[in-house]
Order: sequence, then structure tokens, then C-alpha cells
Amino acid sequence: MGPIMETARTIQCKWGDAAITLGMDEAGSGSSVVLLPALSSISTRGEMRPLFDRLASSFRVSMVDWPGFGDLARPRLVA
Repeated sequence: MGPIMETARTIQCKWGDAAITLGMDEAGSGSSVVLLPALSSISTRGEMRPLFDRLASSFRVSMVDWPGFGDLARPRLVA
């Protein structure tokens, strides 16, 4: 089996009139698996990297950060 190709990108989510940019990584092929960081500790996708890498050898894996966490700037709060 060859190397697993990984794509790092951003996605845009809409909240009211604002667009929020989220960091996202994808890799692998096969059945899809989505990894979401824990809400209880508001972890980041970087903390799930070992699981992501392991699953990508058998599945199409996507993981995304919650707004305001991870490697992108925290969105501005609009009241």
C-alpha cells in the first residue's frame, strides 16, 4: 500500500449573517468516518491526529475543529 494522501483545507459555515471558517483535514479512502473533537474539553483536531492517522489506512477520514479552537483565528462575536 502506498502513502496516504492528506488534504488540509478550510470550510465555511454560516451563522446568522456571518461566515465562520473552520480547519479541516481529510485522508484515506473507503467508508467515511468523521471525527469531531470532544465538546466536554473542547479539544482540537490536532489532538485526534494519532487516531486520524491510524483510521486513514482503512477509511476516508475527515476531522474538523470547533469554531474558535484549533489553528485558525477565533471568530469575532457579533451581538
